[in-house]
Amino acid sequence: MKKILLLSDTHGYIDDHIMEYVNESDEVWHAGDVGSIDVTDKISKIKLLRAVYGNIDGAELRTSFPKDLVFTCEGVKVFMTHIGGRPGRYAKGIGQQIKSVKPKRSEEHTSELQSPCNLVCRL
Repeated sequence: MKKILLLSDTHGYIDDHIMEYVNESDEVWHAGDVGSIDVTDKISKIKLLRAVYGNIDGAELRTSFPKDLVFTCEGVKVFMTHIGGRPGRYAKGIGQQIKSVKPKRSEEHTSELQSPCNLVCRL
C-alpha cells in the first residue's frame, strides 16, 4: 500500500519538517493554494507529485497544474480539487463532477477523505 502525503494551503511555504514527511511518502498530493512554483519544484524533485491549483495561485501555477484532477492510485479512482465543500454542501458544480467522475475517494481542500460508505476522516 502506498503512503500518500496530502497537502494543501502551503501558501509558498515548505520547511524541512514538511520535507521529512515528503521523504517518507511514496507520493505527494497537493490540493491547491500552493503559493509558489518553488514548493512544487522542491517536492517533485524527489517524489511523484499530483497537484491542483487553488484560488490564491497565480498564472505560473495555473498553467502548470489543473483546477481539478482525476487519477487512479492502486486501483482507486480519485478526484482532487481545491475547494470542494463537503457532502450535502458541495461547492457549485462539484457534486455534479463527483457524480460524473465516480471516484472512490474525493480529496478536497478541507482534507476530508470520503469512503464509498460515507465514512469521513479529517486529517
